[in-house]
Amino acid sequence: MVQGVLLAAAWGQAAAWTDGERAVQEWLDRSRAVGVSVAVVDDAAEWTAQAGWADREERAPVRAETLFRLASISKAVCATLTMGFVQRRRLDLDAGVSRYVPGFPDERGAITLRRVLSHTAGIRGYRPGRPDVFFRPLSTAEAVGLIRHSPLRFEPGTAYGYSTHAFALAVASMERAAARPYREILRLGASRWGMDSLDVELSTEDKPQRTALYTAAKEGPAVRVAKREDISWKAGGGGLEGTALHVARFGLAVLRGKIVGSREREAMWTPVRLPNGRSTGYGLGWACDRATASHAGGQQGCSSFLLVDRRRGLSVAVLCNTGGLDAGSLARTLRDLWVDRGSARAGATGR
Repeated sequence: MVQGVLLAAAWGQAAAWTDGERAVQEWLDRSRAVGVSVAVVDDAAEWTAQAGWADREERAPVRAETLFRLASISKAVCATLTMGFVQRRRLDLDAGVSRYVPGFPDERGAITLRRVLSHTAGIRGYRPGRPDVFFRPLSTAEAVGLIRHSPLRFEPGTAYGYSTHAFALAVASMERAAARPYREILRLGASRWGMDSLDVELSTEDKPQRTALYTAAKEGPAVRVAKREDISWKAGGGGLEGTALHVARFGLAVLRGKIVGSREREAMWTPVRLPNGRSTGYGLGWACDRATASHAGGQQGCSSFLLVDRRRGLSVAVLCNTGGLDAGSLARTLRDLWVDRGSARAGATGR
């Protein structure tokens, strides 16, 4: 059963949004996900809903406060934090990263934060048959060490090559500029923004609000993950956790210029073009086009999607504890239903 609630609304005192709840339940049934939490926010209202199990074996339902992995939505958060440093002139997007990560081979300044955040630096990502899987926390220096001596995939700035690993350089740069750990930088920001569930997931901490992790099966029910990986080494690229409501609030806050200025936001939300003129469809830490900014995520025990509709002024987050699913389809459905509801109400009131 889906449990949804309007937390604040210009629509009156209605406590439910049945179209949204139905869409969540249909997606859960169709995908065979174990548990999901969603949220839709705009300037007038917030809605969040949960369905399924946070822990299927213990019969613990998903609740609004359940913590999910964000997977690669973490990149959008990391990029936004980085742009805050750029806005305050603490970091330079176009300086070689060795300015902030001493000793890192940045190809004579060709590997910059701009190229790191846009996946055009040439730094490797995951390698087939050689997974970077850890069961203890790694320091930022250790995370950087994973790529320090790896050969580049291409000359920096000439192609697009997705790399979770490269975001360790953004984390290291912020840590040097702020003289504090990335987790503290994030926690200070999240507290200021009213999104204090956003955090780096550490395997050494046992948070009771955390969901169990599952993997989708080709047939039958999802399989529970036997051993939880430590994902803190990729804090910038895929190591965060949080609630759906706080992730959706984050998206709207970026849209409304409450975290970084409009100049920095537009830098993140403008697709990078390669020397051949081809658009990558990706800005700085965000997939983007003229209408939307978004990020999908997938990792052990997680399928996620953050969708910010720039034209309609709303943000949608979908967090699922089952890996291998399409969370983006549900996000887009909820966006469309939310827009339809607003249009219907405006027509009914003559606005």
